[in-house]
Amino acid sequence: MDTNNQLVDLSKLSSEQIEALLNKRKEKERKAALKARETYETNRDNGFEKIFTAALEYELHGRRFKEQCHLFFEEQAKKLEEYGDMPVKSKGGFTLSHKNGNHKARRTRQTDRRWDERAEKAIVLLKMFLDDKIKKRDNDTYDLLMVFIAKNKSGELDYAHVMQLIQHENKYTDPRWKEGLKLIKESYTNIFKAYGYEFETRDKPGGKFRKLTFNFSSI
Repeated sequence: MDTNNQLVDLSKLSSEQIEALLNKRKEKERKAALKARETYETNRDNGFEKIFTAALEYELHGRRFKEQCHLFFEEQAKKLEEYGDMPVKSKGGFTLSHKNGNHKARRTRQTDRRWDERAEKAIVLLKMFLDDKIKKRDNDTYDLLMVFIAKNKSGELDYAHVMQLIQHENKYTDPRWKEGLKLIKESYTNIFKAYGYEFETRDKPGGKFRKLTFNFSSI
């Protein structure tokens, strides 16, 4: 065994001396491992604190930028409403384009579309009618209308499909069909959540627009 850079003849040492040397070697290795761990954790935490501080600053900047967008678009919406001889109240979503033709910005109106428990009864009535009156007579129409009342992966009705279904409202006079569509319309609510903002630019006139990446959804 090598200790203090000197070779030791283990055959001349007692068991107690050998054990003492082993314990000394283990303690030296333990301290070296502890120092390596402390060095690693210190370097990691110093770097992590810098990047996390930058992340907090980035989030704060994003919040301020979103508020800036909201104030500007609100003011622009008021000016747009007043512009011209026939003011029209906007629902909130609109697109702005710079006169240079290379920049666009859009405010989108984000909503939460829901159907309550009445939609469940509506689906039962509609399926009863379709199975009883349409399936055997016109299978293609049956398949199409069934798609319109099918639920998506989230267990919700698809808004676009329901709107297509309602377009066929006057096609049948069966009470189950009429009541089903009545209930499905009554069950629908469209709750405003927030405004979203999108920006697009292009490097030269006639070029393709590219979307600037911002994630405002969680801010």
